[in-house]
Amino acid sequence: MQQSDEVELECSPDGEPEESGGMSRRSSFRPRDADDFFDRDEVKANARWKVWAASLDDLSRVLVPAMYAIIVGVFLSEHNFTYN
Repeated sequence: MQQSDEVELECSPDGEPEESGGMSRRSSFRPRDADDFFDRDEVKANARWKVWAASLDDLSRVLVPAMYAIIVGVFLSEHNFTYN
């Protein structure tokens, strides 16, 4: 019987991941997604980053177009539009 280095995480009844096999290493070939966490601290950190990212996104939706309009306005005001 072959032994694998891959560790499966099973969830306890309270949703906390538990390791089977006593190893803390996961295979690098196993696909991971954004909601694949090792412990509750990672879940809390991810929630904080999602709030921060949403705030930055909301600010950027206003700030980037406004700055673009200001910069284009400055460039156009410096150009002399005289036609003969």
